[in-house]
Amino acid sequence: MTNVFKKNIRALRMRYQDIALTLERTHSNGIYAGTLTAHTGENIPFFRNNRTLHSRYNPWIEAERTLPAQPCFILFCGIGAGIHISVFLEKFRHACCAVCEFDYASFRALLEQVDLTHIIVQERVHFLHPLTHGSASQEIAQCYMPIIHGNFFVHYLQPWKAFFPTSEQKIAELTSQAMKIIRADFSVQVHFGKLWMRNALLNLRYAQIFTPKLPNINTQTEAIILGAGPSLEKGIEKIRSHRDVYTIFACDTAFPVCCTGGLMPDFFISIDPQYISYAHTMCSFPSQVTAIFDICACPCAVRSFYLNGNSLIFTGGGHPFSVYANRFSSLPFLETSSGTVAGAAYSVASFLGFTRITSVGTDFSYTNGKPYARGTYLSKQFEQKILRISPLETQFCNLMFRTPTRQDNTQGGITYSNEILDQYKRNFDQITPGARPWHAADFRAFPYKQFINFFHAQLRSKHAAALLAMLPFITWYKTKRTPQAPIFRILELVLEDVLRYTGCNE
Repeated sequence: MTNVFKKNIRALRMRYQDIALTLERTHSNGIYAGTLTAHTGENIPFFRNNRTLHSRYNPWIEAERTLPAQPCFILFCGIGAGIHISVFLEKFRHACCAVCEFDYASFRALLEQVDLTHIIVQERVHFLHPLTHGSASQEIAQCYMPIIHGNFFVHYLQPWKAFFPTSEQKIAELTSQAMKIIRADFSVQVHFGKLWMRNALLNLRYAQIFTPKLPNINTQTEAIILGAGPSLEKGIEKIRSHRDVYTIFACDTAFPVCCTGGLMPDFFISIDPQYISYAHTMCSFPSQVTAIFDICACPCAVRSFYLNGNSLIFTGGGHPFSVYANRFSSLPFLETSSGTVAGAAYSVASFLGFTRITSVGTDFSYTNGKPYARGTYLSKQFEQKILRISPLETQFCNLMFRTPTRQDNTQGGITYSNEILDQYKRNFDQITPGARPWHAADFRAFPYKQFINFFHAQLRSKHAAALLAMLPFITWYKTKRTPQAPIFRILELVLEDVLRYTGCNE
């Protein structure tokens, strides 16, 4: 282990502990054989075939010529001595980049030869796992934010690409996967970015009023998740006849069915930011039901439970602002990555300590040609639109066949599905018991005023953590309101809106 490697590892541990640990356990393959001094005085590495990674005469001019003319986000493939990365950081003072090597063995070989600490410590540089690790697409999706960083550009050190001939194909596949993830996130952020932000700020006001408590429940019972699929109609009868053996977690869409069917759940769960979720609470329900909301959920639904005297629990999911608020004052974690309220309800049951968890109404398909169980809000809406020439079946068909569907013949009849529902089902089936159970220390009144003052201060100083928390809102603003405005103007407008939402003035 060389002194240069030790120095590099110490720097890596500060920001990338998992990468540093893997490198320490990896043996060098000797691909980077040593360094030589360029005419301009820099130590530049060379491969064991004696080809250098930079120009031997003036690597700075070479780097300048290969970089794009305008600021963008760059994925640097091949690190070398980091000269091209340093030129990029100097040329574009606010731009960010990511860097990668081919595999861990060659990465270690490089770190044994070249001091890269000046690159590793840069906050604007993201070190990815090597290409062979397979996680680069997810990492790119996490660090590249199109609305802030602009265009995406891949930069190769040409000797590096020639030495690793399969690297170009791997990079193409990984970046394609990353862009697919980013596009999906971007479309959701454009649609819900403002609504999420507004809801979170309003809900945190509620969260300061009361001190939630860790529910005292019997985890020896069986937790059952109630979705709003057609199978809920028969399932609810079975649950009603054996009520004592279940602890019921009702998704917001299934809640009206429980209320009208005389089956009161123990928990109500909602993650939906849309106003329509308020309609699920437009029924009479007892104050014994504990309502659990993501902080980005609809505040009108929160208000229904608050005015009814129910216990409320606010949770923090994967939304950037939720993560930001949770760092200031702990919120119980809620797993929302499945994209479904049923998945969130499953995570609640798991975090509360239940080991036996089942579900009813989680069809994720149009069972027997029906989209929802009777008694749900949408089912009632369809029933109100029935005409002689447009019966209930017509209303169902308009909903089910608006996108391409797949037909499956079953013993009970015909079941229809589509790509979106299939993905929801896969996500739900892949949920595993929670690794982070809820603790009493997670339940406390949220210090709203202190948080808002802290948030305002970081926004005004353009702190990176605050900007990341606002990313979905910034994306919405850039796309819906001011598509031609520069990013600094968008940030000013976003700050004005946040001040308005929180009732504060400059």
